[in-house]
Amino acid sequence: MTQCWYADDSSAQGHFGDLRSWWDKLLALGPDHGYFPQGPKSFLVVHPDDIEEAKERFSGTGITVVTGQRFLGGYVGDKDGKQAYLKKKMEKWTDNIKKISMASITQPQSAYVAFTKSVQFQWQYLQRVVDSRGEDYSSLREAIWSIFLPALIGGTISAEECALFSLSIDGV
Repeated sequence: MTQCWYADDSSAQGHFGDLRSWWDKLLALGPDHGYFPQGPKSFLVVHPDDIEEAKERFSGTGITVVTGQRFLGGYVGDKDGKQAYLKKKMEKWTDNIKKISMASITQPQSAYVAFTKSVQFQWQYLQRVVDSRGEDYSSLREAIWSIFLPALIGGTISAEECALFSLSIDGV
């Protein structure tokens, strides 16, 4: 069994028997160390074929058995769930791009800083922790090219200019 801890969040992967033993030990020993596991706030991510066995083995714990779940800013689990998670993130970030674009009309420097120092880092992190393709980010790229960049520079921009603006600072 493998464990991963980040601050007061813990996770583990392994066989059901090992995981149940680990959970029971956390419940018994955790409070002495200031760690209070809560079944209703916990998820067990399993293959779809293993849902019934997992529910049986973890019955009475309050743990929710799922085929996918958000984890440390990323996603663990089935492809359909991952696509839904990515879609939701793209919708949120596209909305943020629209808001920053409105601000760029009167505050272009502040909008640019917000874009490069905040919003951009969020999806760059997601790209590092979730296996995804460029197409998964196409709606975000389209919002940047068709809404943010024109608002930032105060006019329309060509496809060539969009491609140029998309280069990393090292690529210019």
